[in-house]
Amino acid sequence: MEGRNWRKGVATLGMFALIFLGTFVLVRCSSNTAAPGMGAASVTISDPPSCTAQFDHVYVTITGVEANMSATASPNSPGWQNLTTQLSLNSPVQLDLLNLSASGSQQPVECLLKQLGSTQSLPVGSYEQIRLMLADNGSSTGLSSSSNNCALNGGLSSGTVDCVEDSSGTWYQLQLNSQDQTGLKIPPGQILGGPINVAAGKTVDLNINFNTCASLVFIPANNDYMLKPTLTASQVSPNTSGISGNVVSGTIASASPISITSGSAVPGATVNLELPGGPSDTTNGVNTDTVYDTAITDTNGNFYFCPVSPESAGLDVVANAPGTGTASTAGTTIVEEVPNGTKLTVPIIAQGGSITAPGVLSLTPAASTSTTSSSFTVNVDLFPLQLTAASSGYEFIVPPLAGSTGVSAVISCASGSCTVTTPTSGTLTLNTPATSPLVGMYPTSGTTINWTSVPTFTSTTPSTGQFVIEGNGSVGDSPMHTCNTFFTQPQTVTAGAATTVPTANITFSNCK
Repeated sequence: MEGRNWRKGVATLGMFALIFLGTFVLVRCSSNTAAPGMGAASVTISDPPSCTAQFDHVYVTITGVEANMSATASPNSPGWQNLTTQLSLNSPVQLDLLNLSASGSQQPVECLLKQLGSTQSLPVGSYEQIRLMLADNGSSTGLSSSSNNCALNGGLSSGTVDCVEDSSGTWYQLQLNSQDQTGLKIPPGQILGGPINVAAGKTVDLNINFNTCASLVFIPANNDYMLKPTLTASQVSPNTSGISGNVVSGTIASASPISITSGSAVPGATVNLELPGGPSDTTNGVNTDTVYDTAITDTNGNFYFCPVSPESAGLDVVANAPGTGTASTAGTTIVEEVPNGTKLTVPIIAQGGSITAPGVLSLTPAASTSTTSSSFTVNVDLFPLQLTAASSGYEFIVPPLAGSTGVSAVISCASGSCTVTTPTSGTLTLNTPATSPLVGMYPTSGTTINWTSVPTFTSTTPSTGQFVIEGNGSVGDSPMHTCNTFFTQPQTVTAGAATTVPTANITFSNCK
């Protein structure tokens, strides 16, 4: 595992804070020539369509993209530079983030992308922050009645410019937090590879990723959705081909030496592309992965991450199958240190015997506040992190299986007291594969994966899996509040059984 030490150094260069990222896509505008003594920028936006089973459309109205050389610049600070001079409140663009094709029909290609705009007069320097400007509902924009899909197709008020249609055909307003109305901020830790460097006479190709599926929070009290933006940015290269592959069923042909036989394609599998060297889990003394991108395999089992920024080397591919209902048909497969430009086959191993139910982690998170007068809500994201004997002290984020109720939640705090209000039961569940994972290393030469660990089964019972739960809490009202991230102690899950996570280590502390 010598590669792990090298990757830690790479990952700490401003990249470890990336969470639940989406697909990086490039459109190169070769005609975007910089003015004398200035740089130029071409900006695209992208999003992986990984939640089309829950939503049909997510419309946002974009009024611009800006960048600042200061890492600490506030919304009203000087130095913000316009990267998309074609856009404004009077001349916005309304995009369906689940379908960024120009024609309005689902793109039968690997990536969804949209060109936002460009500038030829960008001052030379290193840009530490980027913000995406959105029009809020009720604002006066240049959208016409025939171009506002929220009103035209959704039947919402004419002033609604950000909206959501779920898979049942019901339309909702998409509300911005008050701090989001001054721009959706992409801070230094969410710009892959560090600052965006602009040189005189050169064009920077910048992509903004909008991970829609991780950015929507339903607020039952208002019967609408709130935007909790998950954004990243990256300077990308037109020569970068990305990472792609095929998820197939697998069989352990031999456990010593390890040999895996590949079978038929697995459609609808979830695949994470993960960045090693994420936030340190001080509770357990190990490092964690963070999600760089998420994809769902197509009908032929194919997945695509395209292109991947050239700064990102040695990423992890983590895959599992959805199962039927709440049942898991397979364990997790982890392929470590996959280089950019790779196409690989990822086998997933069915659980042993006749048991097909997942493991279930059950918990009731809490929150504590440093003040007794504040009233606010904590928007909760929970991630199951799987431990492996072969990972040299790393935890890998595993996509929760169908039937999970704890992927996101809401904790309401008032007068110093905080309780879970969504889901209303207060108890959250994360369904996980019940097996230990299949783990392999991508070779430094050749294409044959070096499998280092396989699940072990008895005739009727699959091996157990060990998981840590990471909890991230963000507060979406104004003034903006923050909470500490928590990590639970490792929990062992068994197929078909619920494991209750002890109350220790599951509190969002110091919310303020």
